[in-house]
Amino acid sequence: MSILNLFKSTKKEEEKLWDKVFYERKKIWKKTFGLFPSEIHKLGNLTGIWPGGLLIQMFSRKLGGLWVTSSFGLTNPDMPTNRKSEYHKINNSKEGTVSYLQTISARIPKEIDRALAGYGYEIAILTKEVGMWPFMFINTIVQMEILNDIGFLERVQEIGAVTIDRVKISETDYGNFIIFEAPSNLIKEFNLRNGKAKLLLAMPITDNEMNYTLVNGQKELLNLLTLIDSFPVGDLNRESILFQ
Repeated sequence: MSILNLFKSTKKEEEKLWDKVFYERKKIWKKTFGLFPSEIHKLGNLTGIWPGGLLIQMFSRKLGGLWVTSSFGLTNPDMPTNRKSEYHKINNSKEGTVSYLQTISARIPKEIDRALAGYGYEIAILTKEVGMWPFMFINTIVQMEILNDIGFLERVQEIGAVTIDRVKISETDYGNFIIFEAPSNLIKEFNLRNGKAKLLLAMPITDNEMNYTLVNGQKELLNLLTLIDSFPVGDLNRESILFQ
């Protein structure tokens, strides 16, 4: 077999694996959350870096009418990415169409446990109402992972939970969040043919809850949050669980 034909054969096998993983994960999402959404979001600046990666938002009758906003592709078989963006520009035409100009170069992929599917996790937020702020948060996490190799899964597993402050959630507003492994009544862990993965969840936290973690640690705050009736549903207007 020539080198060209070998390359084509390898590429075809990689595409088959990618498709199989996509539909396996879709089946798990449908079983856990319900109907797969018809409206999906792609991240323009990651087009050549996270091919086929999505952000999705779906109404879940299986979760009692909650909305689920999640990443969908951090567990792809071509992750961690072996590419990086050197240049990216968004062009908006007078007709209202949007196009992207991007220059991509190769990079050494992040080293990760080979037993994991991609980065080893997907991340979601559960809310009572539909909104854009969960998309903005998930977008931030995906960008940080793919572009900066943050390693959210490793950090959560090491200390039990991770907090992140001042994440942009609208044109003018910012929020604090805590990230943790999903409880066992959801999909705490799932298996794809390219490896195993966890579902991480995130919840907004107040400023004084954020400050509490600086002294007592993120896991202690998570333990307190699990005691409230609304856990693990995210609510930007939730009152602090701590004394003011």
